Amino acid sequence: MKLKLRRLKEKDGPIFFSTADPADSMTYRIVAGASLQREEEVRKFSLGFFVEDRTLYISSLFNFAILLFSSVVKNRFMGLNSVRLTYKSINIGKFAVSMALRHPDAYLNKVTYYERLLKFIFICVRNVDNFLCIRSSVRACYVNEPYYTNGVYCELAAKFNIPLYHNTYPFRLSRFMFSNNEPSVKAFVVKPDEAADFDKEHIGRQILNDIVTSTETIEYMSTVPFEAREVADFEADAIVYAHSFTDAQQSFGGDAAFLNMYEWLLFTLKKLGDRKVILKAHPAFFREGYKAEVIKWDRAVFERLVSRISGAPNLTVIDWPMRNVDLLKCVKKECVLISHHGNALVEGAGLGFRCISSLSSPWRRYNLFNTWQTQDEYAQLLKDFRSLKVTDLEILYGYVFDLYKGESSFFHQDSWRQIVARELGVPPVSISQNKDILQNLSNTEVMRLISIISKGIREVYLG
Repeated sequence: MKLKLRRLKEKDGPIFFSTADPADSMTYRIVAGASLQREEEVRKFSLGFFVEDRTLYISSLFNFAILLFSSVVKNRFMGLNSVRLTYKSINIGKFAVSMALRHPDAYLNKVTYYERLLKFIFICVRNVDNFLCIRSSVRACYVNEPYYTNGVYCELAAKFNIPLYHNTYPFRLSRFMFSNNEPSVKAFVVKPDEAADFDKEHIGRQILNDIVTSTETIEYMSTVPFEAREVADFEADAIVYAHSFTDAQQSFGGDAAFLNMYEWLLFTLKKLGDRKVILKAHPAFFREGYKAEVIKWDRAVFERLVSRISGAPNLTVIDWPMRNVDLLKCVKKECVLISHHGNALVEGAGLGFRCISSLSSPWRRYNLFNTWQTQDEYAQLLKDFRSLKVTDLEILYGYVFDLYKGESSFFHQDSWRQIVARELGVPPVSISQNKDILQNLSNTEVMRLISIISKGIREVYLG
């Protein structure tokens, strides 16, 4: 199996399309290679990247100019309208916005934000044009970083019923099958595992209890230096959980209500008015050992937000890495938990707290919390806590099981990271922290890992 990418044209025949260049990193060589090998069991392929030549670039630039002019005239470029921007029936706006916001300067300067937005709208236009040139020959595709500009390829895969491979939370590397023009967002939210022959409720309850008491057992939380500070009981009406401000701002489909988590957070605090509120920083703001700049960026934006709201008489800010369970012990059960799409609500609901979240979340296919899709719906939930429902624990435990133990779960023991970690004898988190661990592998070792991983890829039908 050859892993070199070539610039392809339709005449090259059946194409396995990949946004990840195996030459860029060993991670992509392993993951894209395993996806290709799994698909090669069905048919033979050329391995593609994207088509780009001078003529196509100029054509995309012309198309971009027309789109921009039309968007400005119809007021589709500014603010939240940009999230809904479409090109050739493909939603490109949410991906361009997410990429534009992937830097703290986009929050500090509107000119910087719109400069970045224009740049990434053009990239999305070019991506769509590139793909459509070879679309009829594409038989399957692997997409990395699907919450950013590469996300347009997921939209295209869904539109044309092309098998899609990705390994983005909440899924491990899987083969997603679309039908009947299903929206691509279904490939990024937890899917009920109706075929499981386990006692999902019992196992889900056990998993949730373990997570609540030992949050650091979750891979992406294992490097958070949680602090066990002694704090007095809080008189709080609500806890609001902050999210990343620069990472995947329109993930899980976007809620059509807020441009980003910064706007959502300010809106939330404003609507809560004179209620007593605790604002909790996300533990990931304090993760150690990662090279990604996003952690530093998120902390900078959070500090800016805190300085903006400092002095609010009824607001308490938890600006250190505090375990959620420790905070929940300090408030009464009447306290309402508010998050856009964070797992802190899953933990709190298991302890009997009422929760409010966006429908654009990993659990959008489960009736878990008090959810909203528009600002008006959200404002109404924040206005009257008395009407809020308590989470059905049977549904909650089923969701927890599917999230952590489902056959295609990101946390599954046969995820590519878990497999590689076992084979190399290193902790799984070390692979996420430092991709250099993989760089010294021999070609024989890489091909062996690819073979093992490809055999464990599951098919997920999105009907």
